[in-house]
Amino acid sequence: MTYFSLLPQAYKYLLSGAAFFAATAMGALVLYEFILRVGALKRVLNSAAFIALIALTAFAAASAADGDPAPLYLPWTIMLAVIIPATVYSAAEIATERRRSKNRLSPAAIKETLDDMSVGICFADEKDRIILVNKSMIRTASALIGKYPQSLSELVLALDSPDENSGIVKIDSDLLLFPDGKVVRFIKTEIRDEELEGFVQITAQDVTE
Repeated sequence: MTYFSLLPQAYKYLLSGAAFFAATAMGALVLYEFILRVGALKRVLNSAAFIALIALTAFAAASAADGDPAPLYLPWTIMLAVIIPATVYSAAEIATERRRSKNRLSPAAIKETLDDMSVGICFADEKDRIILVNKSMIRTASALIGKYPQSLSELVLALDSPDENSGIVKIDSDLLLFPDGKVVRFIKTEIRDEELEGFVQITAQDVTE
């Protein structure tokens, strides 16, 4: 079994280059996963693999320098057994995550879809903060409270007791008559999902007809 340090100089450079390529591929995968926010455990494991490959590349490059100042007593076959699978794995995972990302809805796409809806809609988290609101709800809420809604309680309070100066009249438990003659039904719904416990959705639908 031949150690890396005992290989001909050309082979040392070749293996060092292969190790660098594998480290670069793994680094690209780690960066891609951070951008896409892939599972934390997977990112940690791949980051550890990236660090290990960087270390292998550094030792190999140092050993391949003229005079072999830092001998690397590691069988070259074991190095190949690490470099080749790591390179193939990185390329395959990048391709897989790329396909998955095309099937995911981005936050911008979700917001654009909500803005295209005629029904006003907003979502508030468990801390009463409005975290997502579409254009229709912004227009309706602005007419109701005179400004962009900041919290769920602020909007709910205005729905229960509209400001007299707004010209809006409450005609039922969930129906409001606006000055332009439009009747809007507001519906408050708690989201039934373990991961979104405490989140609330409010919709505003024009039911004038």
